[in-house]
Amino acid sequence: VTTKDDPSDVILESETVVFPAAQSFTGVLFDADPNITGMAAFRLINATGAVSELPDINFPPTVRFLHASLDEVAIDISINGDTANPIASNVAFGELTADLEIPAGNVDFTFTEAGNPGVILLEETVNFFAGTRSTSLFNGTPGSLSLTTLLDERRPRATNALFRAANMSTNQQAVDIFLVEPGTDINDEDVNVNLFNVVYPINSSRIRIAAGSYEMWLTVVNDRSMPLAGPLPIDFANGDTVEIAILDNVDPAIVDVLEYQR
Repeated sequence: VTTKDDPSDVILESETVVFPAAQSFTGVLFDADPNITGMAAFRLINATGAVSELPDINFPPTVRFLHASLDEVAIDISINGDTANPIASNVAFGELTADLEIPAGNVDFTFTEAGNPGVILLEETVNFFAGTRSTSLFNGTPGSLSLTTLLDERRPRATNALFRAANMSTNQQAVDIFLVEPGTDINDEDVNVNLFNVVYPINSSRIRIAAGSYEMWLTVVNDRSMPLAGPLPIDFANGDTVEIAILDNVDPAIVDVLEYQR
């Protein structure tokens, strides 16, 4: 995609696209949105209404890191073996980095003890598409660490909020989440769970939430009489894209909730 009559002014360039025979597609050009790093978005819609976005190969992806391992030390994060020049330094538990530009394709990450590149805590390879934004959550326990990488959804919706949870708690590896009107008794069986069985170390689906004020409760799965956190006041406005991480507390019987995106 170029400026009219100026093929040298490239607005968007995709990778090679292979179209299957005997199918029709509609291509739609959109303004850039918070999900991408490029100047515009181009999406293909097939005859069934399925939508796919073509990444812009001229814009690098970004990733941000959340330290979600309670018992692990602060960390430095390096790519492709260059531990002498970390892309993020001294990231403590519960801390979220800024968006960091990285190369597209397979990226080798090395997580080391902050200030001590000789102590390697975790090595992981993740594939990233050009022009996209992601969040990687460093989680687990010392000696059993892992990296959970999520493709971000930051594009606002005019008529509702979006909500997603990532369970990074090794003490409570499955939780139910309630979003209710303030003062609601969640032990009332007529109250429905909003996100059921959010398991470690997986993120939940995204759900649509009407604008308003709520209380959030986290409970043991299928046992609303066993609260792990709550009531936590939380407000939603149309256009919010709210992401939370469920983190371990020093008390293994409860969890902490960190909102890291809105």
